Amino acid sequence: MGKKKSNEVVYIGIALSKYGLHRRINLQHLNPNYLEYRKERFTLKDRYQIRFAVIKKTKLGAIVAKGIDKSVFRRAVGRNHMIKPGQSTVDFIVKKYNLKYACLVNEVTIKKIEKELIVKYQPVFNTRNRE
Repeated sequence: MGKKKSNEVVYIGIALSKYGLHRRINLQHLNPNYLEYRKERFTLKDRYQIRFAVIKKTKLGAIVAKGIDKSVFRRAVGRNHMIKPGQSTVDFIVKKYNLKYACLVNEVTIKKIEKELIVKYQPVFNTRNRE
């Protein structure tokens, strides 16, 4: 993903499952309902999103759980820009970033290229493979 105005690369990711990029982008990164409700997965870095968590309720209105962004990319954006989880983070991403992708078949090649691109561009929202 890159900033719309500057084309700066902000995130590089791969999708290796049989569902590929469709699942990774549409069903995770850009799906406001893709939320993490397990408290043990929350960290101190998630304080802001926890404060404004999406509330999951029963049919009778009782609070069952609080959710924050589950997508690693979305969570990183939310942390960096202090954005509420769910729809607010998705709206911010759609408004501010362009999506560019390449479809490759060889898993070894995909992983190698991802690592090389992260080292080259040092995207702000990638935490692995940065040097």
